[in-house]
Amino acid sequence: MTLTEAQNIIEAGAPGPYYHDSYRRFEEEYLPTVTRLIGELLPRRALEIGPGWGTTMLWMAAQGWAVEVWDMIPKGVWITDDLLDKASATFRCRDIFEGPLQTEAYDLIVMTQVLAHLKHRPDPAVATCRAMLRPGGTLIVTALDPHFAHAHSTYRHWREVPEYGTAEPCPDMVVCLYETADLEELLRTSFAEVTVWQEGLLNYGVCVREA
Repeated sequence: MTLTEAQNIIEAGAPGPYYHDSYRRFEEEYLPTVTRLIGELLPRRALEIGPGWGTTMLWMAAQGWAVEVWDMIPKGVWITDDLLDKASATFRCRDIFEGPLQTEAYDLIVMTQVLAHLKHRPDPAVATCRAMLRPGGTLIVTALDPHFAHAHSTYRHWREVPEYGTAEPCPDMVVCLYETADLEELLRTSFAEVTVWQEGLLNYGVCVREA
């Protein structure tokens, strides 16, 4: 299955018009790079945090990955039971700040377009990702760069965001945007092997847990 074929399936089953009208075009800014990175890995067990409409989930499943997804948004708002069945994927309605359910459980964790929306300071979320990766496992993240994003964020830097449990969750949709150096600083709070770069509107980060 190609990425375009996966997007066609998502669009055909989307609960509303937003995917067709807006979100699909935004996916085309970053998913080609994300799927290329995933395609370089041996398909094993993957977790996607914040799967959105399920495009990456569906594509990964078609490549042979066993996929689990976590989202704070319940099933039916974006991802449907029918789509989960197509991907043979497991869904958990879960907040990443609740911590890992299992440690050293996944070979790949994907977290695209999630960091900007995290309601609390994000370094514990990155630590949770590391705890859930098997040795040698990979974390792939993307984040909008504030120089190119057509959005205003509540906080200028991720260290300014209140920590989980110390304040009410930030009510805004876009909590914090990430320059390349900010994203690298965040990822290095938990990982030693980090590669960060910019393409277009976004910054990409790939982390490998030490073997």
